[in-house]
Amino acid sequence: MKLVDRLLGNKVTFNTSQNSQVVERDGVNWSFSADIESSDIVKACIKPKVKAIGKLQVKHVIGDIEQGSELIDLLNEPNEIDSLQTLLEKLVTQLQLNNNGYAIIERDNKGKPVAIIPVLSNSAEMSKSKSGNFFITFKMSQKEITVPYADVIHLKQEHNAKEYFGQSPAHSIQNILKSISASDESVEHAIKNSTKLRWLMKFNNVIRPEDMRQQIEQFRQDYLQIENEGGIAGTDNKYDLEQIKQQVYVPDTAIQKEKIERLYSYFGVNESIVKNNYTEDEWSAFYEAEIEPLIIALQNEFTRKLFTKVERRKGNRIIFDGTGFLFSSMETKLKLVDYVDRGLVTPNEARKIMNMPSIEGGDIPIRRLDTARVDDERFYNVVDDTTLKGGDKDEV
Repeated sequence: MKLVDRLLGNKVTFNTSQNSQVVERDGVNWSFSADIESSDIVKACIKPKVKAIGKLQVKHVIGDIEQGSELIDLLNEPNEIDSLQTLLEKLVTQLQLNNNGYAIIERDNKGKPVAIIPVLSNSAEMSKSKSGNFFITFKMSQKEITVPYADVIHLKQEHNAKEYFGQSPAHSIQNILKSISASDESVEHAIKNSTKLRWLMKFNNVIRPEDMRQQIEQFRQDYLQIENEGGIAGTDNKYDLEQIKQQVYVPDTAIQKEKIERLYSYFGVNESIVKNNYTEDEWSAFYEAEIEPLIIALQNEFTRKLFTKVERRKGNRIIFDGTGFLFSSMETKLKLVDYVDRGLVTPNEARKIMNMPSIEGGDIPIRRLDTARVDDERFYNVVDDTTLKGGDKDEV
């Protein structure tokens, strides 16, 4: 049975026969994680990173030479459900929400990778066997699976309190989220309360309770219905009518904005990035500070887990191509294309920047003749003075 089928089943037993000792648990506060996932502000904070990472293209290189291999086919279609884009987005989403993101590598009998399956686990724990090998156990609803850590792609961040796992963000942002949630609830209650009691009828004479209720209902039907468009109300001296002004607390807008800014700071974004109205300089700063470290982490972890040490020594690497110029303005892209005839980029590299397909022969650099080396005489008309005949030289 394939690993993906096991993960989708109701029960999974895939434990190692080696005796092992638990050395660390991830310690994720999963009830709090559910609160994070339900927060629209948190979703807005992580979405720019998730979508940017989902755009990455994968390459297998040996040294600096790109390889067309079966491994690239696997990475582009890692399992029966996911594409490369969805695999990366799932990993980064879990990394942002829990500071840990997992994917299991399924191998055939020869140890060759045949599938990569992202894992959404309720908890995870690391154990070490007597022989020194590490294993990780994932616990899901009605499922539990233990696999060698060498077969797990594990992205993690915030390592201050954990040796093998990333520290849960619960302690860092739970107070901010609770405060924002309380503010939202107070606004909701204020809106509800404002429609409950708006008028007070003071009767001038003592009347029976049923007559009082009848008078109130009659007034409501006559003057408080949407259908009543007259705008004029008339009454006798049976009662006095007084409007009740609601005194409700609504959180200060500046305080609310400050709390949201604190969340932005934690996730490394700002309002411009979240709302997609950033400038090129703002995106470049965000890319270098937040996206590029994620790309490096992905490259290191995929390379480390998909290749043996011998293969890595031979230069085998997994590269995730961010092509930062894809996020540049059209003006910047056009300026870069001007360098094609200077040999800085090939025609096909320029076409890729412009989101255009490659052309035959476009991988060969080209260069204008007037940019040749000054000591290369092949590109200049050089005349030897000794070959000139009489009358050819300028006379003084």
